[in-house]
Amino acid sequence: MASLFSTPSPPKPQPMPDPQDPRALDIQKQQLIAAQARSGRASTILSGNDSYSGRATGAM
Repeated sequence: MASLFSTPSPPKPQPMPDPQDPRALDIQKQQLIAAQARSGRASTILSGNDSYSGRATGAM
């Protein structure tokens, strides 16, 4: 019966991204520009499009 079930082999680890890669630097620059462009309520974490925003608090 033990021959029916074998131990799965673990997946190979993914290589870590290089922080000095030109693509990574470009993405980081774009994220910085987008963060600087936000202001007011849009610049806070709590105003995202998640399940918490836009919902009434208290009993429903």
